Amino acid sequence: MRPRADLIVPLGHITGEEERALLDGAPEIPVLVSGHIHTGLAQPLTRDGRILVRVKSYGEEIGRLELQVDTEKKAPVFYTWKRIPVDDAALTPDADVAARIAHWETQVAPRVDVPLAVSRRFFTKREVKALIEQAVCEETGADFAFMNLEGVRDTLPAGQLLERHIWNIMPFENEVLIGSFKGRDLPPKGAGGRQIDPGRNYTLAVSDYTAANQQTADNLGTTGLEFPQHAGPMRDTIIDWYRKKKVIE
Repeated sequence: MRPRADLIVPLGHITGEEERALLDGAPEIPVLVSGHIHTGLAQPLTRDGRILVRVKSYGEEIGRLELQVDTEKKAPVFYTWKRIPVDDAALTPDADVAARIAHWETQVAPRVDVPLAVSRRFFTKREVKALIEQAVCEETGADFAFMNLEGVRDTLPAGQLLERHIWNIMPFENEVLIGSFKGRDLPPKGAGGRQIDPGRNYTLAVSDYTAANQQTADNLGTTGLEFPQHAGPMRDTIIDWYRKKKVIE
């Protein structure tokens, strides 16, 4: 592509490890705009005159990157980078988009605004992760469960919980997978800090996303684990658990 382009700018839904790998090992890429990590960068990452930028997730901000480019060298010679906060309270929704959202909300609301349980307090994302792991263990009978924190997409409020709240924390169509492992082979993240017997067999339940990406730091940090048993959709598992619990404390 380089002979036919003035500048190559990949837009990457990539991890922090992949960001660093591209900066360290891909000198032909002068500018990179990344995502996936939900926190923005206070300053661009740079390496030998190359630039990587990233903004916050969920539309909290947008970024403006202005480049002065040497088209012969196919590289930036000067840049400015600005993170721009988005204040939704100060913006008027686009009429066409608002109408489409309203249309689909009328279709969705009767299905998800169904009372589910009562929460005694507010739960952070890390606490919701622990609730998901508890729910999966109790619903599947697995000894341990692991949920990657980045996969938890919302907090839980105090008060009446609806099925909508579970859709908000788990919007993905992930399946629960279960594998059986000797204690010595169980990754520390899978054991959750609990005492294990190296010679005993344990079952570990994870999402199919974690099973497929088990090597990453956000997941199990290991390789070679197989999860042959399918235990159904994770969201349904969580909803069933909340309905049975009735009160979350």
